[in-house]
Amino acid sequence: MTGQTDGKPQVFRDSVVNNPTEFFQRFRHLNVRSNEQLDQLVDQAQQIIQGVEPQALRDDRTLRVTVASELSELQPPHPALSPAIPLRGQGRGCI
Repeated sequence: MTGQTDGKPQVFRDSVVNNPTEFFQRFRHLNVRSNEQLDQLVDQAQQIIQGVEPQALRDDRTLRVTVASELSELQPPHPALSPAIPLRGQGRGCI
């Protein structure tokens, strides 16, 4: 992984996996069960990253590509639930 503008290696932080995992836990704890499709989307995303360790993503390019591909195939149940800000590095060859 190299930076696009300065050639420096990009930093792959544990938070790439830990932040979504924490979100899934909070989502369940807050019992935000207002939309069955949203619940399914969260379940699918959680299944994709369940058991994936940050170090494994650092070390295994195939795993990174697979996880990124599976997550990118998830579609929000409603356009209003789409992220307003694109993911960092999306479309810039970061994988």
